[in-house]
Amino acid sequence: MRDKTSILGLADQPEIRASGQSLEMRFGADVTRCVVNQDTGTILQEISAPILAGSGRELVGACSAGEIKRLGPWNVIDSGEGPVWGAAAIPFIGEDRSGQVRSGYLDMLRVLEGKQFYRIWNFVPGINEEQDGLENYRAFNVGRWQAFEESGYLESSDRRHPAASAVGIEGGNLAIVFCAGNADSTSYENPFQVPAWQYPKEYGPKSPCFVRGSVVENHTVYLSGTASILGHESTDQTSLTGQFDTTMENVDRMLENMGATRWNHSAQFRIYLRNKSDFPFILDRWKKAVSPDVFERTCFLQADICRRELLIEIEAIVDI
Repeated sequence: MRDKTSILGLADQPEIRASGQSLEMRFGADVTRCVVNQDTGTILQEISAPILAGSGRELVGACSAGEIKRLGPWNVIDSGEGPVWGAAAIPFIGEDRSGQVRSGYLDMLRVLEGKQFYRIWNFVPGINEEQDGLENYRAFNVGRWQAFEESGYLESSDRRHPAASAVGIEGGNLAIVFCAGNADSTSYENPFQVPAWQYPKEYGPKSPCFVRGSVVENHTVYLSGTASILGHESTDQTSLTGQFDTTMENVDRMLENMGATRWNHSAQFRIYLRNKSDFPFILDRWKKAVSPDVFERTCFLQADICRRELLIEIEAIVDI
């Protein structure tokens, strides 16, 4: 069935338009919003994260047979027995930020109808800002944890925390994009890191609900947002060089565990940088770290990382 339904990644191919339905992310937007074009069968998740280099429009998934559905705030492509993709822009303002996340995640969990998450991307407004004494990222984690607990999603023996990332954007809308399905998937953790869902209380009232990576059908590798963390602590807090090196060690370790490398010709990377001024240095280091074709497919974005001291985060999708 792979000729009809594909689990696709962050391909630097903005000119491609799949026949049927597709979900795309477009970065560099002025406003974070989710737009549906029924005539072209496209869900476009626009995200207010500045583009530093690479394509600003990236295909997440597509299928030739299916339909676009509207379920609560979610625009969803359901390919029947195959993968399901969805996107939403959800208000994230005021005192009830956790409640807004909880509600949005509960709606997303209802969309699944028994399927397993493969990957979730979260783009959190002002991720390091505080309101009423609680950092926005920690408020987000509370709402996400509440939704998983209330839904009972993790109580089933075949359900696991999803591979996921969360970075900061501007504006007042939280953007969430997901891929899920019925295919077998395996979750992976970094042996040099504490699982995020087991973080101690110093990182917030509720731990982040994600795993470091997943592999779907022994074919598609999803590497979650990866940064300069060992154990549960940030490392090299004042050194961009040190953070890049530690992040790359974590990237390589995880990809190797999942049966891939950063040299795979299919590897597609997205790199988030807190400071635009760090871009020339990271661009040079990255060019030396990967093959020319992988380098050309890498997207660089300016975005705050989930911890104030972290300067860089790297994620990837690899077909093996």
